[in-house]
Parts: sequence; C-alpha cells; structure tokens
Amino acid sequence: MTLNTPISSGSSYDETCVWLGCTAAKGKSTEQDVFDAIWNEFQTITITTRDNRLLSYWGNGEFTGDYNTTNALLENGDGRCSAWADFFFNTIRLQGISGIYKYIINFNSVYKDVGNVRYTFLALKQLGNIFQGRLTTSSEYMHNELFANHAFNKYNNYYYDPTVQNNNVYDDIEDYLANNIEIWGFNNTTLTYEKIEPYDNNITYSSFFQYQLCNLEHNNGLCDCQSFLCQPEGD
Repeated sequence: MTLNTPISSGSSYDETCVWLGCTAAKGKSTEQDVFDAIWNEFQTITITTRDNRLLSYWGNGEFTGDYNTTNALLENGDGRCSAWADFFFNTIRLQGISGIYKYIINFNSVYKDVGNVRYTFLALKQLGNIFQGRLTTSSEYMHNELFANHAFNKYNNYYYDPTVQNNNVYDDIEDYLANNIEIWGFNNTTLTYEKIEPYDNNITYSSFFQYQLCNLEHNNGLCDCQSFLCQPEGD
C-alpha cells in the first residue's frame, strides 16, 4: 500500500515503481520517512525490477542507448542520468509525495573566460566510485567520459543524485557541484583540453551552468517543455 494516493499518469512503469517504493518504505508513515527509505534503497546501487533484473547506469559504456526515461530504463535494464532522475522521481511520486523535481544542469554559454584564458567546448565529468549496477564497465566509462549536461533530483531544497553511491546530500547547489563534478574545456591559449579549477580563479562552479526544474512526466527525461513548472530556476 502506498503512503498517499499515487501521483501517476497510468504509465507502464507504475508496477515496478510502486513495488520498489512500497518494499523499501514498508512500515514508514510520514512523507520524509518514506522518502528517506526509498533514497536509502537507491543508495544500495543494486536496484532491480520486480522480475529481478539488475538496472545499471551507463552499464554498456559508449554503447548505452539513448535511454532517458523510466520506461527506457526498465525496458532495457540500462539508462543515462536523465533516466535515473526520472525513475527516482516517479518512484517517489507514486507514493503520493509531491515536491520532488528532476533537476537538469546545462552550460550557460559556449565558452567561459577564466582569468586571462578563454575555454571553449565545455564539458563536465561526473565524480564517484560506485555507480548504479556496480558494473566495472560503467565505472571505467564514467571515470573517462565527458558530458554536456547532467540530471539529478531536488526535494525539500536538498539535492540527490540517484546514479551514484554517495552518503552525502546537499542543501546548496554549489556544494553539490564542487563535490560531484569536474569541469573541462579547451584552452584557447595553450590549445589543450584540460580540467578547469574554478576556485583557484575566484569563480564558482555555479557560474558555468543554467538550471532547470521539472515536476512533470515527459517522453524525454531531459525536459524540453514550456510549462511554467519547467522554466529555468533563478539567475
């Protein structure tokens, strides 16, 4: 039995999400306790479907398909960050808990001036040692791959990343970014691709990104709708 009336569109993934949420939060009676129990289950990094198929994050490395939604993740057993953010989002909402968002970060410019250096071809690398599925291929891929964006979740003004085992949650986006990603770019002076050190240059990680909150269901996990609920967050 779910905590409250499920917030659902009747999608095909509901059964697995409800089973997972109810199993993890059995005996819990408050929204925060249910949320925390489900989050702790995701932190085991061994999430399975109801028919016991292990789910992974970039488990096939560069051959991982364009799997950006809960449906795609459950169907293929593998998915990208947007799929995992969508999956955690739907698992919480199917307990009747609102107030959770998918949180997407994108670079706010095609270049960034850092000190006297202009960086182009900006990208981010996700930090972490153990990713969903605990697969060697996933870890090796994530330690070397660069991305244009990243998706995770926000609930009650805290930031949660369901893709990686991380005992910390953050109440400040700057703290999340500084502890969970690296920023890379092409140095137009030395003509080399290198890691950028924001704090060494008296700038913030946050200054590189724009942020988008979404609490709607989409066919595309990286929200591109124009609803007022999905507009960029703040300046």
